[in-house]
Amino acid sequence: MKKSLPIQVSPPIHGYPRHGYRLSIMSLQDDYIPWFFCNYIQLFAVDLLQESKHNIRFNFYFQGPYSPPWLSIYTVPRRLIAKVYHQIVPFIRDQIDEGFYVQLMADEYFLPHTPFYEKIHHPHAIMVFGYDDDTETLETLGFNSARDYSVSRVGYSDFEAAFRWIDPEKRRSYLVTLFEYNEDGVYEFDIDAVIDQLRAYVHSENPSIHYRTLRKPVEGVFGMATYKLLRDYFTHLFVHPRLWDRRHLFTLWEHKRCMLNRLAYLEERGYLRRSDQFHQAYKEVEQKAHQIHLMMLKLRALVEVKRAWDMDRILKIITLLDDISQREERILKDVLKAL
Repeated sequence: MKKSLPIQVSPPIHGYPRHGYRLSIMSLQDDYIPWFFCNYIQLFAVDLLQESKHNIRFNFYFQGPYSPPWLSIYTVPRRLIAKVYHQIVPFIRDQIDEGFYVQLMADEYFLPHTPFYEKIHHPHAIMVFGYDDDTETLETLGFNSARDYSVSRVGYSDFEAAFRWIDPEKRRSYLVTLFEYNEDGVYEFDIDAVIDQLRAYVHSENPSIHYRTLRKPVEGVFGMATYKLLRDYFTHLFVHPRLWDRRHLFTLWEHKRCMLNRLAYLEERGYLRRSDQFHQAYKEVEQKAHQIHLMMLKLRALVEVKRAWDMDRILKIITLLDDISQREERILKDVLKAL
């Protein structure tokens, strides 16, 4: 037998599995677009530079559970699955037969399509959406050896090893997540929600303080203030040269690309006047964000191949970050006035 659930290989955001996997399911239909443009507005960052990681945490911000109307989401501790299934592949097959996409942690040391294959043990989230008993392979979504978000086929035996050899000390905290597409999901575009989030983004407000009765507010910086932490991160590389995290500038570019499309959507829906040319002005912000992302990839390749550091280009990235932040702040403040 074989079965494959539908998937969108190029969702609008996919730098992190938390976003990519869900959007790869939701974006099968355009119904999700109003919800999408009411979200993915806020950014947050956490300073880890003084810790041994020499890094920062930088991502889109969501308050509480990420539960869009088009997804029914269920989580199962892997230890409970082990009590019923002796192997993970039969469990995955059964879930796919019932229409569930399966996300779980797997050790990429055992997965041939990943950059960590037979090099280092690296647990990472993988989503499985299909199987083929004839070829004994699973269809997975994730990041390949070129670190591109793509579909890969993994042999049953390789996947069993990748699931089984997760560090025992970490297993208990790892959950298996099941996604079921809900074609009846509904969400109406909420311009007030967009305005509130844009204002919070521009003024670097911490939205989690409004939910302090439910959980402790998130520590870190938000919105425009994240630029300073990005700048600090690249400045840190001068003192502590190392391979930098490629996700940060990719996430920044995804955010600008998403914002650019949001402004076009607001113009199409009549919330903004085309004559104000906000979308046109923001194109330069998105293009510059794309530019520094590409610069970072070239610099990283230079380090990996020649072990050489181009400090001038790092300075160029820092300068462009300042330019992007100033342009974006000016445009979004004008957008808020217009709304």
